[in-house]
Amino acid sequence: MRSADAVRELRKDSRVEHSKRVLRRNENHHPEVRVNQDLLRKLMTAVAAIPLPEMISPATLDGLLSVRGVVEISDAAENEAEILAARASALELLDTVLESLVAMRRARARACNSPLGAA
Repeated sequence: MRSADAVRELRKDSRVEHSKRVLRRNENHHPEVRVNQDLLRKLMTAVAAIPLPEMISPATLDGLLSVRGVVEISDAAENEAEILAARASALELLDTVLESLVAMRRARARACNSPLGAA
């Protein structure tokens, strides 16, 4: 196998392994949903105080829940252990990427230094 092919395979394997780790971590992670009840109450009070003509319907719960800040969904890792694990995983992947880059640059340098037509 040529050096460039080996580097491509290594990069492909690294991406696959990283994707598997991310998927495994996400299988156990469920987003946390919070309703800001204070804001919802204030909105309900404010909306109730507005006189509406007959042709306009009052606000509904789904409309109030769609207001920014009423419903908060947290997808990101919230605890310190998850954050540290994600950072470690990123650093692990960075090492692999840098090793692949160095191997690719060395292969390119060898190719540039070899006579034309040589394999």
